[in-house]
Amino acid sequence: MVRVYHPHLVHGSPLISLCQASTQVVIAETAPKRLIGSINGIVQLAGCAMRTFAPSFATSLFSFSIEKQVFGGYLVYMVVYAIVLCGIGFSRLLPDSKRKARSEHDIK
Repeated sequence: MVRVYHPHLVHGSPLISLCQASTQVVIAETAPKRLIGSINGIVQLAGCAMRTFAPSFATSLFSFSIEKQVFGGYLVYMVVYAIVLCGIGFSRLLPDSKRKARSEHDIK
C-alpha cells in the first residue's frame, strides 16, 4: 500500500501558523500587562488541548453524521460553521485599540 501525503498535512499549513501568530498578537494587545504571562499560558494550554482533541472529535462527529444521516451527513460542517460564527462573534467583543488610543488622545 502506497500512502501519499499532502505537504500541508505533513508540515502544517502556513495559514495555521498565521492564525497562531495573530492570536498571540491579540493576546499581547488586549491582556493587562501584569497578567500577560498567565493569560499567555492559559491560551497556549487551550490551543494545545484543541489541537489534541479536535481531530478525534471531528472524525467521530463525521462518522456519526454519515452513519445516522444527520443533516444528510453534513453535521460536522454545521458544527464547524457554528464554531466559526461564535469565533467571529467573540472577536467583536475584543477592545478596539485604535478607539482606545483616540479616546486617550482626546482626554489629554
